[in-house]
Amino acid sequence: SEENPAIIGNNVIVGTAAVIHGVYVGDSANIGEGCVIFDGATLGEGVMLAAGSIVPANVVIPPRSLNSGVPAAQIREISREEVEKHNIRAEAITLVFQKLKRWQLST
Repeated sequence: SEENPAIIGNNVIVGTAAVIHGVYVGDSANIGEGCVIFDGATLGEGVMLAAGSIVPANVVIPPRSLNSGVPAAQIREISREEVEKHNIRAEAITLVFQKLKRWQLST
C-alpha cells in the first residue's frame, strides 16, 4: 500500500507462493516457498527464511541469519561465503529471466 510499501533489495530471491506485505527486505535475502511476512517486518541483508516460515508484523530479523518456523526464529548465522553463493545464484536466475523476456519479445 502507499502508506506501507514493500521495499525489496537487490539479489533477493522470493520463493513460490510467498506472501509479502509492506515489508523491508535487505539485499541478498532468500525468502523460501510459502513464507508469509506481515506488515512492518524487516529482514536484514543476507537473511535466509526457510520455506513455510511466518514473520509476524513489525518483527526485525537480523542480517545474515537463517530463520525458520511459525513464528520465524533464528537458527544460526549465515556466513559471508553463503551470501556470496546466494548472490551468484540470484544473478544467474536474473540472466535466465532476461533471456526469456528477450525471447518472448522477439516472437
